[in-house]
Amino acid sequence: MYRYLDRPVAALGPGESFLLWSIRRAAAAIAGKHCLGGALGPAFGRHDLESGLPHFAMAMALLLRDCDSPLEVMAPDAPQVSEHEALLLALFGATDTGAEQRVRDTLALLLSDGGVLTATHRAARSFTAALLAAGMAPPIPDSLTGEKPKR
Repeated sequence: MYRYLDRPVAALGPGESFLLWSIRRAAAAIAGKHCLGGALGPAFGRHDLESGLPHFAMAMALLLRDCDSPLEVMAPDAPQVSEHEALLLALFGATDTGAEQRVRDTLALLLSDGGVLTATHRAARSFTAALLAAGMAPPIPDSLTGEKPKR
C-alpha cells in the first residue's frame, strides 16, 4: 500500500494506472447509479479483461456499500493516489505467494460482516487472477519477493 500512497498518478506503471482509473471510474459510476459494464466494459475489453469485469464490479460494489467506514476514492482527474486508493491498488494487485491470506486479513479490517468479507475476497482474488492472465497485474515489490532491489 505504501508504495502507492500520495504518489503522483503520472508515476504509476501501465497496469497500476489502469487499475486506479478503474477504481475511480467504478466509484463514480456507482455513486451516479450508472451501470459498471457500460462505464468500464470498453476499456476492460481493450485490455483483454472482459472476464475480470464482473469480479471487479462485485468487489467494488461490496466495498463501497459495505465497508465499516466509507472509502475515499478521488475524482478521476485527481493528481495523486489517496490512502484508500493505495489500499485498493495493493489489494487488487497482490500476486505474491503470501497474498491470499494478507488480502483476506486486510479486507477483514474493512468489512465486519463475514459473508460480505468472503464474497469480496473471492471477487477481488478472481479479478486479480484476470489481471495476471491479461498481463496487467502490477509488479510484485522487492520487499515481498525476498530479492534485492535491482539498480
